[in-house]
Amino acid sequence: MRYPVLCVMALASLTTSAEATGLNPGEYSIGGGGISATRTICLADDGTWYGVNFNFGGHWQNDPNFHDHAAIHGNYALQGHDYDGYGNTTITVMKSGDDPQSGVWYDWFDDNSYAFAFQMGMSFVKSKCDAPFTGENTRAASQPGQ
Repeated sequence: MRYPVLCVMALASLTTSAEATGLNPGEYSIGGGGISATRTICLADDGTWYGVNFNFGGHWQNDPNFHDHAAIHGNYALQGHDYDGYGNTTITVMKSGDDPQSGVWYDWFDDNSYAFAFQMGMSFVKSKCDAPFTGENTRAASQPGQ
């Protein structure tokens, strides 16, 4: 082999690129740590997502510039709460290697009567998602319960 160092460098860059991929579709567990609720979400192939144990959903995408980051955002209706309206969720996932992932979850109500931001964990559960939760939401997505 005439240029062995170049071949080794090329192989190393391919390995790095392969490891720096975004999230795959499937079911994930998010939150936890005693600070917040633990929710299960499904990231669908078409760029949408939904909650498996909380009625919320929206869109998600891997960051085209930072291949190890993903954005998940959406909203949900609230019933039987002091505020009958909508809540919003934004999650930024910073993937590092395999599982678990870390991220920042920001959850708030439209009227700003509730807002919560915290660092969270995210773990892959399985490739085939369970059905979406269709019950009513009586608290924020990031609050334990329901």
